[in-house]
Amino acid sequence: MTKLKLFDAHCHLQDPRVLSKAPELIRETLKVGVVYFAVNGTSEKDWHLVKEMGETYPSVIPCFGLHPWFIADRSSNWFKTLKEYFDATPCAAVGEIGVDKGPLASHINFSDQLEVLRPQLELAKELNRPASVHCVDAFDDLLQLMKSIGPFPAGIILHSYIGSAEMVPEFSKLGAYFSFSGHDMSLLDADKAKKMIKTVPCDRILLETDAPDALPKSSIDSLFFVDGDPALPQDKHGHTIPPSDASMLPPETLNHPANILNVLDFVASMREISKEEVAELSYQNAIRLFSYDGSKVKNKGHILGFYDSTLSPLVSDWSLQKRMEGKTTEQHSPENRRSRSHRSRRSYDSDVGDDRVHGEKRSSRIITEEEIAEYIAGKAQRKAMKVARKMKAESGVSGYSNDSNPFGDSNLDEMFVWRKKIERDVVARGVPLDNFSIKAERKRQRESMAEVEKLKRRKEERAIEKAQREFQDWEKKEEEFCYHQSKTRSEIRLREGRPKPIDILTKHLNGSDDIDIQINEPYMIFKGLTVKEIEDLRGDIKMNLDFGSKTPNHIEYWESLLVLCDWKLAETESLRGVHYSVETEVDHLLHGKTCSELEIIRMNIESQMLSGTAKIVEFWEAVLRSLPIYKAWASLKEIHAKMFHKHLEYESVSFSPEVIHGHESDEVALGLEEDRGAMEVPKYLNRVHIGYVWNKYNQTHYDYDNLPPKTVQGYKFNIFYPDLVGKTKAPSHTIEQDDGSSKGETCIIRFHAGSPYEDIAFRIVNKEWEYSHKNGFKCSFDNGILRLYFNFKRYPYRR
Repeated sequence: MTKLKLFDAHCHLQDPRVLSKAPELIRETLKVGVVYFAVNGTSEKDWHLVKEMGETYPSVIPCFGLHPWFIADRSSNWFKTLKEYFDATPCAAVGEIGVDKGPLASHINFSDQLEVLRPQLELAKELNRPASVHCVDAFDDLLQLMKSIGPFPAGIILHSYIGSAEMVPEFSKLGAYFSFSGHDMSLLDADKAKKMIKTVPCDRILLETDAPDALPKSSIDSLFFVDGDPALPQDKHGHTIPPSDASMLPPETLNHPANILNVLDFVASMREISKEEVAELSYQNAIRLFSYDGSKVKNKGHILGFYDSTLSPLVSDWSLQKRMEGKTTEQHSPENRRSRSHRSRRSYDSDVGDDRVHGEKRSSRIITEEEIAEYIAGKAQRKAMKVARKMKAESGVSGYSNDSNPFGDSNLDEMFVWRKKIERDVVARGVPLDNFSIKAERKRQRESMAEVEKLKRRKEERAIEKAQREFQDWEKKEEEFCYHQSKTRSEIRLREGRPKPIDILTKHLNGSDDIDIQINEPYMIFKGLTVKEIEDLRGDIKMNLDFGSKTPNHIEYWESLLVLCDWKLAETESLRGVHYSVETEVDHLLHGKTCSELEIIRMNIESQMLSGTAKIVEFWEAVLRSLPIYKAWASLKEIHAKMFHKHLEYESVSFSPEVIHGHESDEVALGLEEDRGAMEVPKYLNRVHIGYVWNKYNQTHYDYDNLPPKTVQGYKFNIFYPDLVGKTKAPSHTIEQDDGSSKGETCIIRFHAGSPYEDIAFRIVNKEWEYSHKNGFKCSFDNGILRLYFNFKRYPYRR
């Protein structure tokens, strides 16, 4: 049976879903009879892929256009770029372009679609190239636009046409062709599709696949599937396993371009003619449509004259036929050899003329396609060998010679000819014999050397990028190491009682297991610092901001301190630029405000200045310049208050003894309180030191799996007197007998400070204190805080 010849008038083999499989798809589709593929670009991002595919595969006709779905992503000079692609690719057509009012394009402005479509149609008419047009629910608008620009002598392809039968004559008058795909099989009912397809003139019918989309609605056995389709299961070799029924196919199943055979059957059934007739009509229509100046298909519908305009392969090269017939036993006859030699010297035209005159002497044997392919492949191989010999005489290979041969290769200076590849390219892919000339080989060598140079440059660039990344990593690690070292030094300074400003600020934010905390806000640290100390502090703050914790609270804390650092440095350098009187008014306006109140003030000022209602612009500008400083103050104050109260609550719940309100509590509560009256109760933050005593008795009767009972080993008292009237006289403490303890196990410690604070007392264990500073004793009063830390003496166990 004669093999059908088909033309896929519209597909997208550059689609990322099938781009890596394009060689395999093209090879398989060529086997079913497809001769050419019109591969349509859709946006600036894939035009280069279409161009490369057109240069790689002789059967691919590249098409460039901006699809209506992608007009939002177009660049400002998209049309100039499009024209440059056509200048660089004379064989290219226009597509895919169009308009869309369907649900998939509901978010795209239709006026923008028309604005993009018009210049592309005008360009197609100017270049005299066919244009592949996408149209969904907008055929009336498209018809009006085509009438205003057309007619189009080069043709317009209405790809996957699903319009009405009534509009077919109108579009035909303007030069339109109607291309059918799997969309027509799934989106149209049978009656409407049959009426519309029968209305299309025979000389305007085209077939397409729109691959990898538009999978035909056919039986599962008739469909081709793409290996590696993620929508379908795969076997262990990576081959697609289709379901048992077509209704079970997922909607996202990829369409193989070889499924054009299903589209062919569908159109043939709708027109009620044989599929051979439809294939003939659609192929000849496509050849005529794509035979413009510079096209791949112009004057190339037949390979070396072996095919005429019909579907039957006929041999028109008489000398070739006689060569093929030489395989018979008669080829050994001297007369036949002389006759064949004489005939082989004739020109091609004289052979054909002789054939026409002496048709009765012609052999009855028909040359098969396999014999033709074998002849073409042999001719290409011989031509390649000839080129290899000439290239060898001109230059060596890769700069080496037999005199300098580090590889021990006896054929080093020979140019390799890949015979199997040449045979495949010529027979399966239809590569012209001109590709095996010296000129083409030199061009390939130049391109290869350019590619090698490009790879070398890219390798050097990657090495530089890697070195830069490693340097940045080393730099970052060094900075992180310095940060961790600074934290370690800070802990040492705090432990030894010689803290720097940054140590105190860090302690304010993070807290400490030690309850020796500060009651003043963090910004008070700037008092008394020199310019050099402020500059050093700024560097430490910046390091904590860059490498410390990234919680919002930490970032806000360090950023606020950084603002105050910059303000203090500007103040010392007299760079603030605000008059004293104005500064006083600004301070009066902003002092004491919270962050939210300052933000409201900023918004009001900016709105007044934008609207022009602000009267004294210079004053409000000074306020805006001062706002970040006051906002930093307020932020630090709020953070400190939050951290301080949180610490107080935690300590009071977990460790501090409770104050007794007018009566004694149980043994766990250690405090008692007198009648307040008008006096103020001081705040306190206390801890009870509890632990294990590993004396000889406990070592004998207990271990680390069975621990002894915990005992109280000491106390830490922090009593806060920020508003004490007589600050020169330190508060005192006294030890009193606990009347509620019958055995004298507990006693009362009372703290007295004076106005406006009343005395406060706690119940503690009655043991002898250790007064040595080495053993943790501390009694001091500074910054409004009375600190009393002590541990109990330890005695060795005796029987």
